Amino acid sequence: MNASIRHDGHAPGEEKVWRETARRRSGRIQSREIPICFPVKDEQIAPHPVHHWLDDAQYRVRCDRGIGGRSAFRQNLRPGLGSKRLAGSNDPLLRNHQRAAVGSSERRLYTRHTSQRTKNSNRFERLPVRVQCANSVMSNPIDTRALAQEVLSAYTTGTVVAVPPSARHQNFDLKSAFEVEAEFSRLRQEAGRKITGWKVGYANKAMWRILKLETFVWAHMYDDTVHYAGGNRATLALSHIRSPKIEPEIVFRLKKPVPSAGLDAAVVLESVDWLAVGFELIDCPFPDWQLKPVDFVAGFGLHLGLVVGQPLQVEAGMIPALASGLSSFKVRVTRDGQFVEEGSGKNSLRSPALCLAEMAGAIVRQSPLDSLAAGQLISTGTLTAGHPITRGETWQVEVDGLPLEGFTLVLS
Repeated sequence: MNASIRHDGHAPGEEKVWRETARRRSGRIQSREIPICFPVKDEQIAPHPVHHWLDDAQYRVRCDRGIGGRSAFRQNLRPGLGSKRLAGSNDPLLRNHQRAAVGSSERRLYTRHTSQRTKNSNRFERLPVRVQCANSVMSNPIDTRALAQEVLSAYTTGTVVAVPPSARHQNFDLKSAFEVEAEFSRLRQEAGRKITGWKVGYANKAMWRILKLETFVWAHMYDDTVHYAGGNRATLALSHIRSPKIEPEIVFRLKKPVPSAGLDAAVVLESVDWLAVGFELIDCPFPDWQLKPVDFVAGFGLHLGLVVGQPLQVEAGMIPALASGLSSFKVRVTRDGQFVEEGSGKNSLRSPALCLAEMAGAIVRQSPLDSLAAGQLISTGTLTAGHPITRGETWQVEVDGLPLEGFTLVLS
């Protein structure tokens, strides 16, 4: 919405706010605050007549019925002068303006004050008028720090972020989302946490076409979210959860930086120290798992935790067999002894090793200051669908086609 204040030769006490909005098929109601100046004091404005009406250029609708359908004259308007919300017919100001065409392409909001000047009123006071437009999302600058703090609060308390960033800002793109994720990471590090690596999301090219992505997305993992299944068994306490899910993934630990140029599976495995199968736990801070890739990134990748199984050390002579096996191996997932789903390495960009190679280039293109470095863990995306979890369940993953040991995870 573009808003401006125009005087157009009217009396000093009369202001016009011209609001032009592009018609959109869908969107949420958002608000703007527009300062309007009146050359009188509050105590002098209150007893005087005030008219509010909407003039719609497209539908030729004009209403000047005052407040609440009654004449504005002889009404004490002092309590409401500070802020008025003009968002539809349920508002007291517009209760009877049923034909005001809130979604129209051009509207004019007039506010007229007919009080007289006095020697004490010859100054302008700013009175904020909040104007809400239906069928639009905000295009104002994005406060990445505030968004990161909101997401961090949801992460630490288990509360819900009611409106995803993509529904608030029409210009919220992946660049903005990664800026929020970086700010989230900075806040976590300020609180004493250490980054241990990266997790991948949407590592399936079929999803890229649907979601109009050029590559997958990613987010950080931390020393308090990564756990290890010693003796092929682990217990993990679930706290501050909303609707968590579990996903089996292949996890790599790097022994040296991964080159950013296009690599095949065998070459990228030369940078790998070890690999293991893992369970990633994810949880969505947005209602009903309704989100876009940009929300995934801004929402710390939905990362709740990662449990890593027994590592397999990568030696040079093993690389050809591993490169082949990573594209064809199977994982079998059970819950409380009951079969849930079977997945394949092909579900992670045709191979988790190729996923690692893709990320090495993508992360540098997105943020030249970042790269895949020695010592980092890379969780390469789910091999099955995500499955809902709850406390008291026991999950198990088994691997066929790779010399990796499965493990058991107990949720408490």
